[in-house]
Amino acid sequence: STVISSLFWVGYWLLFVWLLSNFLPYRAAVPIAAVTVATQAGVAFLNVRYLIPTYLKKGHYGRYSLLVLVILIVVPLLSIWINRHAITTPNLLAGNSPRLYQFARLAFLFLLVILFSTTYALTIHHLRESQRQTEREKEQLSSELAGLKSQVNPHFLFNTLNNLYTLAYLNEPSTAPMILKLSELMRYMLYECHDDKTPLENEVRFLNNLVAMQQLKSDTFAQNLHLTVEGVVPHHRIAPLLLLIFLENSVKHSDLNQNPSGYVHIAIQAGADNQLRFRCVNTKRSVAIESTEPGGIGLVNVKKRLALIYPNQYTLLINDQPDLFTVHLTLPLT
Repeated sequence: STVISSLFWVGYWLLFVWLLSNFLPYRAAVPIAAVTVATQAGVAFLNVRYLIPTYLKKGHYGRYSLLVLVILIVVPLLSIWINRHAITTPNLLAGNSPRLYQFARLAFLFLLVILFSTTYALTIHHLRESQRQTEREKEQLSSELAGLKSQVNPHFLFNTLNNLYTLAYLNEPSTAPMILKLSELMRYMLYECHDDKTPLENEVRFLNNLVAMQQLKSDTFAQNLHLTVEGVVPHHRIAPLLLLIFLENSVKHSDLNQNPSGYVHIAIQAGADNQLRFRCVNTKRSVAIESTEPGGIGLVNVKKRLALIYPNQYTLLINDQPDLFTVHLTLPLT
């Protein structure tokens, strides 16, 4: 920033005054240091604010090199003239040394100024570009997550309404309790899932309600659909609605409607190592049903969300056998 640059040059000038005061009177060291530092600061400013953005960053390397060469010739000659004519007190910079030696020394000094200022400018530019790229990636990530998350609610509602339609059509007495459960589930989805992470115990409560709603379908569902939970504590947090798709998928593709021995077993274990271990197993129909949902966003959605929220931090194993479907998921709890 401008303040930091100003403080640097003031400190550099004070250091220069202190060094020169070991050889020259203080009244001579101050103006000599002022002229020397001001010239170097001017070269650095010209390089950083004009030459680099106008030529170097745009790939005009020849023009940039030519202008630097001009600076390395003109500025040392100007400095020698100032030291000899504008400052009457003898000093180290003018002294009695040959002008060629003075010129070479000053040219080398200003070359260092240009090299250091160029390195500084390019480093700052790289850091700012990296920061902007990181911010763009975060914005894109947030946008993608919001889009994927927004798909979950209608996907869940679509499947649940299909179930309710079937129960209502058959005049099942469990229709009204299921609608009540649905209202509780929707309340959670609408009002408690806005943050990136939600308490795991809230998510478990949501899944328990979902299982309870599914168990209202029939005796087979009530007896053979189970959710077990271990080790959940208040500080555990997880991305909201992440496990919903697995549970829905297992129930939807299970054979509970036609096989009294069929089952859906879901286990959630939160370990002392702050790792969530999720396991979902269901028996399958001998002939898979065709999906009628538009887009088929279920497992595709959750895989995308996992990749975005837990990059290189999760393990997802899906084993699809002819009569059994198994999901193993491990991810960190924050």
